[in-house]
Amino acid sequence: MSTACWIENLDIIIVKAVEHLSGTFNNIFDKIRGDFTMDIVSSFRDFVPGQIVEFQYYWIWHQGILTEVNPTRNTITVIHYGTKHLFATRTIVEEEFEVNLMKQTIRISRADPQNSYTPDEVIRNARNRLDEQNWRPGNRSRDFCRKCFFKE
Repeated sequence: MSTACWIENLDIIIVKAVEHLSGTFNNIFDKIRGDFTMDIVSSFRDFVPGQIVEFQYYWIWHQGILTEVNPTRNTITVIHYGTKHLFATRTIVEEEFEVNLMKQTIRISRADPQNSYTPDEVIRNARNRLDEQNWRPGNRSRDFCRKCFFKE
């Protein structure tokens, strides 16, 4: 096996391991906190701007703040920690994604309104952090979303 092929396979193994561990940790954390749930989106009507959305990004479950929904074009716009490739610097960006609900699993948050900001405030909080590059293990996409969404 060539070195390039071996490194490519190692990247896939690392990504899958991180995906499994982060998904397990996030599910446990959410059950302990209990302040919101993630429901599977089955229709574009389920999308609500200002909510947290969870989707696959570079094969890993990833979270962002939903800002726009366009069912005609089958797209959603999300503010999240984005990157050009898996090992690049993560930057908070507003990005449009094509959505195929027949092939993709996407989840959206449901929370007690007393504990969360209004949808407009959530979007404003997220937009105020555009271009930020403070990603680290204790400040990931999930943490970014929680700070924009919850009155903590």
